[in-house]
Amino acid sequence: MNGYIDTLGNYYEGDRQGNDLVVPQRPDYTYTWSGNAWVPPAGPALAELIAQKKADIQTYRDQLCLTTPYNGKVFQTDLNSKIQISVIVFSGTVPDTASQWRTADNSYMPMTLTDYQGLMAAITAREGAAFANSFVLQDAVSKLTTVKKVQAFDITTGWPT
Repeated sequence: MNGYIDTLGNYYEGDRQGNDLVVPQRPDYTYTWSGNAWVPPAGPALAELIAQKKADIQTYRDQLCLTTPYNGKVFQTDLNSKIQISVIVFSGTVPDTASQWRTADNSYMPMTLTDYQGLMAAITAREGAAFANSFVLQDAVSKLTTVKKVQAFDITTGWPT
């Protein structure tokens, strides 16, 4: 089935009007006529893809920082948990209600002030390494020059374990 391009460049199907150009049927409404063939829509611009890849890196980093391994367990280290841990460390005392901490696997780990200090150090080290890696990856993405390279860029390398 054919379609037509009128003198204003609009595509239509049905009965031909006057001397409008006969063209193959348009694959879908997003295609444009180049003068001799239908052209698919352009993909996202390079700058848009770079911005999205950088956002993906930040999201990956932020998800990684929600947990921290310490003393053979994985601790939840969302904002509220970090505030509670910080208060204990900076106060220098462990209240009775915090003599154990529920870990990410829902088990309980007995905690002393030294444990909380060690956990805070582990959180700080992990987040520092995660942010440093996110900056390295974002800088690398900024230097990419083609859509294909941005799409192929692996954001899962270099993160702390």
